[in-house]
Amino acid sequence: MKETPFLKDNEAILQRVKDVKLFDALSEKELRDLMALSKLRSYEKGESIIREGEYDCWVYFLLTGSVNVIVGDRTIRTLTRKGDIFGEMGIIDGSPRCASIVANEDNTRCLGMDAAVMDRISKENEINALYLIYRVFAEVFSGRLRSAIQENTELKDENEKLKTELELLKAQAQSSGQVVK
Repeated sequence: MKETPFLKDNEAILQRVKDVKLFDALSEKELRDLMALSKLRSYEKGESIIREGEYDCWVYFLLTGSVNVIVGDRTIRTLTRKGDIFGEMGIIDGSPRCASIVANEDNTRCLGMDAAVMDRISKENEINALYLIYRVFAEVFSGRLRSAIQENTELKDENEKLKTELELLKAQAQSSGQVVK
């Protein structure tokens, strides 16, 4: 992994981050406050960004490339969109990481925000930074909840369809004299 220092006054990276749709609602000052807590991190294909079971205080926004979300030995999702966020759940509840995140391409770049540095900023700026962070998290969680509800509804519909088909097959088997368990 390669990383920059904290990005407080890095204008070039600030311009790139402004292109992330997730940050559209932030003012210039709010974005600069967020950048003061952040570093640009680059990863090569196969390099771990987050390890399942570990503790840390980093949350990431994907800028380029893609990452795999891995639980145990199974890839459960691949994040590819600029602005995709990961690592936020451990920040909110302080629990160990529930998944590993691995770079899926060379030169995968993320904006990494270190929530542990919050205690190094002034009280006024801390409140503003927390507000920004949780506002972004709320938008992300809202989208994920909508997606999970849709996926759950589709799975329930499929489950009901399979139950109906199974009952029909059982009825057909019984009518033909077969023993059904």
